[in-house]
Amino acid sequence: MRYRCTTKVEKPAVVTSNCDTFFERSLMQSYSPEFATAESAAGQDIPAPGSSRFHGIVHLHGRLSDPQLGLSQTELVLTSAQYGEAYLRAGWTRL
Repeated sequence: MRYRCTTKVEKPAVVTSNCDTFFERSLMQSYSPEFATAESAAGQDIPAPGSSRFHGIVHLHGRLSDPQLGLSQTELVLTSAQYGEAYLRAGWTRL
C-alpha cells in the first residue's frame, strides 16, 4: 500500500496506533526525508497533547525502524501487559 500527501500543510498531525512508517514515507515523498524524520514521534517521546510539539506523525503503540529514513525502533505495545504499562502505569500514551 502506498500513501501520498495530496495537499501541502505546514504542520501535519496524524495520531496512529500503527507501528509502520507508511505515513513518514508519504511525507518523505511530498516534502523531504529530513522533514519526515523530524515529524515522527513514538513511544515515550510522544509530546503532550496541546503542546507546541504535538504535531507530525504520532505513533501511540511505538514505531518500527526505517533505515531509509534513519528512524530507530521504539518500544512497541503489542500485548495486554504492555498496553497496561503504556496507558495505565507509565502513562506515556495518554492523550
